[in-house]
Amino acid sequence: MMTTVSLVEWTSDQAFTLDGVAYSSMVKGVGMMVFKPRHAIEQYQAMIEQAQPRRIVELGIYNGGSAALLAQIARPERLVAIDNKEDCPALSAFLAAHPDLPVSAYYGVDQADTHALDRIMAAEFDGPVDLVIDDASHLEPQSRASFNRLFPHLRPSGLYVIE
Repeated sequence: MMTTVSLVEWTSDQAFTLDGVAYSSMVKGVGMMVFKPRHAIEQYQAMIEQAQPRRIVELGIYNGGSAALLAQIARPERLVAIDNKEDCPALSAFLAAHPDLPVSAYYGVDQADTHALDRIMAAEFDGPVDLVIDDASHLEPQSRASFNRLFPHLRPSGLYVIE
């Protein structure tokens, strides 16, 4: 069953809203900050509309904007966001304001910590995932370690995106 994704409403090339939530693109501004240019956000929206991912893993939270955006656009049954920083107040505040969004955030986890990734996957998912986005370290050894650990969890024809 196909679901309709929420539509982003651009107010400028660096600002948009989605279901009443203000976002900024590439600049700190009002609302949630997504460190991606407009064309990348539009590509993600098109990819999500086509793939309809229900179970998502995101490596790299930054300021939390991308996890919030993914949750709002995809409306997944589960989104797990992982980062090596100790917390993300903006994402925590967003999730507190949107308790209907099934997002779990794991902090203090290096993307190359395969044992931690195993524990998270076992705790959060009882089957394959549809989409993994690696926007974490941008370093080959760390990305390779998490890819080798998470790719086997991907369903056939699932998507693994490395930024």
